[in-house]
Amino acid sequence: MILILNSHKYTTKLSQLRNLIYEFLYVSNNEDSLILKTIGSNIRRIRVSIGLSQSQLAFEANTTIRQIQRIEKGTSNAGILFYILIAEVLQVDLNTLSDFRVSKL
Repeated sequence: MILILNSHKYTTKLSQLRNLIYEFLYVSNNEDSLILKTIGSNIRRIRVSIGLSQSQLAFEANTTIRQIQRIEKGTSNAGILFYILIAEVLQVDLNTLSDFRVSKL
């Protein structure tokens, strides 16, 4: 199987994915919790700012409301592919979800 990634969209997404994976792999356990809370807080902030309910986000991401609640609270690590899906539903770059500068914990 040959995969050609000349598209700027896919190159950007791969770069974002690489950066997010790096953040997840090279932090201590205490920092893991901070990362999950930051991502969750950013997801909630963005979701609210665009007028999307947890129920609507859960539907669009094909998951449960409870899972969205856990992610927003920072108590669940849903996995990188799910975060990519959430970013697409929220129409933001993947890096926006893990941006510590905008998170209000």
